[in-house]
Amino acid sequence: MAAPVFGRTPTCLNCIRRLVTPAPRSAAASSWTAPGSSPFRPQIQQQVRHKSKHHYDEGVIVRLLEDIPRYGRKDSIFRVDRGRMRNLWYPKHKAEYMTAQRFAELGLSKKHDVGEREYDFRAHEAGGGAAEDETVAAPAPRTAAEEAVASYTLAPERIHALLSTLVVPTLTFHRKPIPQPAAVPAPAPPAQPEQPKRSPLLAQHYGTTTPSTEPETTSSDEPTAIFGSVSTTDVLLAVRSDLALDPEASRIPLDARGIRFVGLEAETDRVKSLGEWEVEIDVPGASKFTPEVSVVRRVVKVVAAEEEE
Repeated sequence: MAAPVFGRTPTCLNCIRRLVTPAPRSAAASSWTAPGSSPFRPQIQQQVRHKSKHHYDEGVIVRLLEDIPRYGRKDSIFRVDRGRMRNLWYPKHKAEYMTAQRFAELGLSKKHDVGEREYDFRAHEAGGGAAEDETVAAPAPRTAAEEAVASYTLAPERIHALLSTLVVPTLTFHRKPIPQPAAVPAPAPPAQPEQPKRSPLLAQHYGTTTPSTEPETTSSDEPTAIFGSVSTTDVLLAVRSDLALDPEASRIPLDARGIRFVGLEAETDRVKSLGEWEVEIDVPGASKFTPEVSVVRRVVKVVAAEEEE
């Protein structure tokens, strides 16, 4: 048989190696070679897929300390996900880890006493869907406006009635006053020099009164300052504490921005002295067409706190 004729001379060592390496031929393959074609074929390497040798985590062996729907009865032993045991069951004392020492203490065998999870055990108590302790993705946080709109489940008239009934008329706050410096008496005036004797005619026209030498005492009407302050947030917390005892009133969406001191500047949201002030609490959801239920007025009283001995 004549040598094969190549169209061009191979220029690299890899091309020469592919041409001179004979391709494997099967018994059923035809021995006929087309004219002008090379009897040599490059060796083709085929990829052979093998079974993955990756070891999948089968979980951890646990023993239930109580009945858990969709998992099993109390004292059941089976494998469960490590994350569920670590984050949900073990902190709540619903199951315990079955270590080799624990198997020996109970007289059990890891080979014969490890069962399977019971998917149908009291499945109707799990709500027909996920189990009670299934982790659910948290919803996206809502803004303050969305939270307030979602909470408007009560009519403004009902909110006004609840606030008027449950919130005490006077909200008392105890604060420590700032001690005032002791008043220093004014120095006594210098002694008057002895007046020369005058004639009776001049004495008639001379004032007989002498200036008082006692120190003058002036009464101060300034309010007593306190350590800290009483803000609208403090008033809000006091109002919420009164509403917390009623299930319906506890759902009222109050806000510190809806509380203001009457008689003070609009930007003033706190007082810093002892005394009494009137506050207005806006009723959520009330409109300007119903002014009789738009606000609730209460008195805020700041008194001196008794010092502990």
